[in-house]
Parts: sequence; structure tokens; C-alpha cells
Amino acid sequence: MTPSIDDRDAQTLAELKKAGSDLSKPHPLEFFLYFPERESAKEVAEILRSEGYELTVSLGADNVNWLCFATKSLIPSQETLAAIRDRFDALVNTRSGEYDGWGTAIVK
Repeated sequence: MTPSIDDRDAQTLAELKKAGSDLSKPHPLEFFLYFPERESAKEVAEILRSEGYELTVSLGADNVNWLCFATKSLIPSQETLAAIRDRFDALVNTRSGEYDGWGTAIVK
């Protein structure tokens, strides 16, 4: 059985903690949103920039889809990540895009 998205977020948070990350401190979270059209990626970048994210838009590694790479310093929690996922899903679903998850560095 495939783990649910919430389970995967919880697992990643547990792995960060096990690796020595202090989850009570802000982390430089990185989010990956992909779109088939450059204009869609740029639209979403402008929306997220107005919500406090730092953004870059570039051609994805597949040389087909456009990556909207968003970063923001946040305290990582399941609740925060679930809210972000809901927000990103709403943005990508109306533009034929895909939210492909998040990552972060270990923060001591």
C-alpha cells in the first residue's frame, strides 16, 4: 500500500529529526511545482511571490515542463505542510500542473 501524502510528510519530518534537525527552528523549505506552459509557471510564481516565497522559473530537467521553484523559511510541521500542499494543489490543478513535494536542509 502506498503511504498517504500526510504519512510521507510525517516520515520526512521524522527522518530530519533523526538526522539531528531541530524541527522547532525555521528551515529553508524548497517546493517544486511543474507546469507544461512557461506562462502558467510565471503566473504561479507571481502569486507565490506576493505570499512571501522566493521564486525562480526555469525549464525543468526533462526539458519539457517548466519548474516553479519556491523557497520559504518556515518551521516545518505536518499542519504547515498540509496547508501548503492544499494551497499548491489548488494553484496547479487549475493550470494542468503538478506539485512535486518539498525538501530542506538539516537545521541544528
